[in-house]
Amino acid sequence: HQMIKYFSNTSGMKIEFIHDYWPKNLRDDEEEVIYRIIQEGLTNANQHGHASHVLITVSLKDDRLDITLKDNGIGCPKPVMGFGLRHMHERLALLQGTLEYKSDNGFIIKAAIHNLKNLSESELQHFVLKELN
Repeated sequence: HQMIKYFSNTSGMKIEFIHDYWPKNLRDDEEEVIYRIIQEGLTNANQHGHASHVLITVSLKDDRLDITLKDNGIGCPKPVMGFGLRHMHERLALLQGTLEYKSDNGFIIKAAIHNLKNLSESELQHFVLKELN
């Protein structure tokens, strides 16, 4: 919540954060991925989309945590996976998550983390080692 408030204050964007569910006892890697997705989505909305408003929603569906960012910026007719989107995709893949994005009256990013807390020890070590390099 602090990052969202700070980003809103420094960018001038109105940011709404709606969550009907927030998982308890997230592992550090899960929390880091959620934080980075929101951070990168807000940065993209501000720098590339020139958005004045971003809606962030977090919800739980079955065993899947959904994170959606929708902005009112200029959008992008043919979105290309640049560094930011690629980094989000890679981080999510390490958690068996998925990333979708599209331009639709602004830009929409949909991230999903499946089977929270079900990573094996080797997958967790891979994630930690990749982050340290």
